[in-house]
Amino acid sequence: MREHVCIICRKKVDDGLVVKGKSICYNCECRIINSKQCTDFYEYYMKCVKKHIVRKYLGNIKYIKGISN
Repeated sequence: MREHVCIICRKKVDDGLVVKGKSICYNCECRIINSKQCTDFYEYYMKCVKKHIVRKYLGNIKYIKGISN
């Protein structure tokens, strides 16, 4: 069985969120919830989500609809 690693901090995930098969640990989840949009952490979080979750989701849609990259 594959070990889940947080897409934000890269630590092993024992609890937290799983979105589209990608994990966010509880500590990062709390930081995300409590961060303001103008912080460096928030920007980093957004980049991680786009890289690991949004691209995977959009890739699946393009494949299903037959849209080429």
